[in-house]
Amino acid sequence: MQFPEEMVNAFLKLFLLPFVFILLIVFIFTVGRKEKSKIENDPVLFESWLYIPDIKNHRKIIELWCKGKSAEEISQEIFLGVSTIHNIISDLRRNHPDAKIPKDTERRKVNFRLSQ
Repeated sequence: MQFPEEMVNAFLKLFLLPFVFILLIVFIFTVGRKEKSKIENDPVLFESWLYIPDIKNHRKIIELWCKGKSAEEISQEIFLGVSTIHNIISDLRRNHPDAKIPKDTERRKVNFRLSQ
């Protein structure tokens, strides 16, 4: 049994196309919200320094880093080179994965949202 072409077109217009459109909208909003919630709902992002042993100002470096200071600002406060600060942060991130030390892009996103 074949359906007339007019019935098929009417079915597509009335039921299938709006359904696909709704699925597309839901997908777009879901993907955007997952990215936000990953950053905003992570309390460890702000308290990463508590998981770092207090050796050679490492805890202070991570605390300043999480609070939004740049490597240049930290280097002026602690009297170390900028590349040394970056190396310390990288080493601590590698040696203490449970601390969840934020990368620069994550840290900037959160601090930008907090400043607004």
